[in-house]
Amino acid sequence: MEDQLNARKDLPEGYRSAWTFNITHTKEIIWLNVLGVILFVLSLWAFTALTHLLRPGLFDSGVFFTTSNITQAALNLVVFLVAIVVMLVVHEGFHGLFFWIFSHSRPVFAFKIYYASASAPGWYFPRWQYILVGLAPLVFITLIGIACLAWLPASLILPTWLILVFNTSGAVGDLWVVGNLLRFPASTYILDSGDASEFFVKSV
Repeated sequence: MEDQLNARKDLPEGYRSAWTFNITHTKEIIWLNVLGVILFVLSLWAFTALTHLLRPGLFDSGVFFTTSNITQAALNLVVFLVAIVVMLVVHEGFHGLFFWIFSHSRPVFAFKIYYASASAPGWYFPRWQYILVGLAPLVFITLIGIACLAWLPASLILPTWLILVFNTSGAVGDLWVVGNLLRFPASTYILDSGDASEFFVKSV
């Protein structure tokens, strides 16, 4: 029982591969893009409404977002790009932190053209640990971001809002994997190689 509570380097006897998600496969990419667009629209609406609630009048003041001239438009573009980079680093950082907490092994980070990843190759994680690894960036960045929306100076609200929107919509892969994982028994182990997550269950 103790072994089933912790990450391990070897798969227990009697386990077989039951489900695999590979982000490099065309089918997975198409589904993630479709779901990602839906989640992006929902995130856009939700965090815009939340910003209105927490900082009333900020939109009307023009401080939040304006393209009144070329200089301001260029500045907004820079803020947009920086927000994406910061979000990617922090998002994968949370994944990596929880991989390290559970395995006590340095995680592996990869930043590619259309996705970034953190992984712990060679480690098998029990279901409860992998759920925490998968949801950590969405939960913690959202909580921290909402607090920042309420307390940061007005000039920092736009990048905070962007990070919240991008982080939530960018978590579509995490949510897809965790959602599927919930269909499997608590005794399931998961191997994460960065590009792919493979579930292993006890053979009947």
